[in-house]
Amino acid sequence: MRHVHRGGLYLRVADPSWRDPLSAEYARTRGGRWNAPEAFGIVYLNASRDVARALVRTRLDARGIRPEDVLPEAGPMLVYTTVPDDA
Repeated sequence: MRHVHRGGLYLRVADPSWRDPLSAEYARTRGGRWNAPEAFGIVYLNASRDVARALVRTRLDARGIRPEDVLPEAGPMLVYTTVPDDA
């Protein structure tokens, strides 16, 4: 059986305007990729800076925006958080 370690340092791609970038409330009320609206909250995290960067590039590409065209104060920010080790 394969075991996947899930604890440690993770990154959240967040909008600078978010009051609490680690809140699961938005996904709980609106739903998301893995949950129906009002079912439960999820905080989507990235296991590496490269994955977070790819997520940002994908979101910008979908809007026809190049990363260098985004003002630093308007762009996404990375929030680092530690996830407890699996039991």
